[in-house]
Amino acid sequence: MLVPILGLDPWELARREERARGEGIPGLVCGLCGLDPVLAALGAAAAMGATRGELIAEATSADVPGGDPRRVVGYAAVAFVA
Repeated sequence: MLVPILGLDPWELARREERARGEGIPGLVCGLCGLDPVLAALGAAAAMGATRGELIAEATSADVPGGDPRRVVGYAAVAFVA
């Protein structure tokens, strides 16, 4: 899901989310929690002149001691730049 975020492409991000939900993966609730706010942020960043995102950091809940790699939530920090 990071590629369309870094490329400021809300349409591709929405398509990927729809595809992930339709794959029938057991236990998958969503590919990206908070999709609507992320789509709004991408639109706002573009409107303010951003042309791309730069990944600052990424991690999953499995990265912490005791984290279960079979069931994770991912996190990313992105800076939008012109």
